[in-house]
Amino acid sequence: MQKLNQGPILCASDGSVRAPFATFGYVVTDCHGRSVIEGHGPAPGSEPTSLRSEAYGNLATFRMLLRISQYTAIPLTSPIKQVVDNQALIRRITQAQQFMHENPSQCLKPEWDVINEIALSMAQLKVKITIKWVKGHQDERAEYENLPLKAQRNCDADALAGTFYKHMPHPMIMEAPLASNPVQFFMGNASITRRYRDHIRTAATLQPLQQ
Repeated sequence: MQKLNQGPILCASDGSVRAPFATFGYVVTDCHGRSVIEGHGPAPGSEPTSLRSEAYGNLATFRMLLRISQYTAIPLTSPIKQVVDNQALIRRITQAQQFMHENPSQCLKPEWDVINEIALSMAQLKVKITIKWVKGHQDERAEYENLPLKAQRNCDADALAGTFYKHMPHPMIMEAPLASNPVQFFMGNASITRRYRDHIRTAATLQPLQQ
C-alpha cells in the first residue's frame, strides 16, 4: 500500500467474450509506471457481452484496492485513473453515480448489478477516480514498446483476460448476487442480467406453443 500511496495510480481493465465463456483482466500501476498488481477471472452470466465482461474487470480492480487497504489497515490516498476501451461502460458508470437511490428503471438496465457495484465501490475508496477511454488492441498496429503507458496497460489487461480461458473448463452461467444486489433473477438454471421481458415472455409462451 505504501507504493500505491506514493503518487497517482494508473489502472487498466479489459474483458473478453468467447460465448458462452467470458473473462476479465486488470492491471494496477504505481506512479513510477511499474505494474504492482495483476489479476484475471471469470465474468459470470448466461448471456456474456463485452459490456459485462469489461465491467467485471473494472469492478475487480476497485475491489482489489479496497481489500488491500482493509487488509493492511492503510487508507488509500492516491488518486486513481482507470482506463477502459468500452465507452458504453463509462457512460453507464457515470449514470449510476448520479443516482443516490436505486429505482426500477435503472435496475432493469442490462448488467445493472455489476455497474451498480462499481459505482458503490468507487464511493467506498474515498479518493478521486477518473475513468478514461483508451483505444483497444493498439499493439496490433504498433510495437508494444512504442505505445503510451495507458495503451500498454490496456493490452496487458486484454492479455490477462485471454489467458484465463485455460483455467475455465466450463462457462459460469450461474452467478451469486453481488453485495449490493438483494435479488438475482434465475431462469432455467441460469442468471439473467438483461432482456428480462423477453426472457419472461419466452418462458411463459414457448412451452404452450410447443404443445
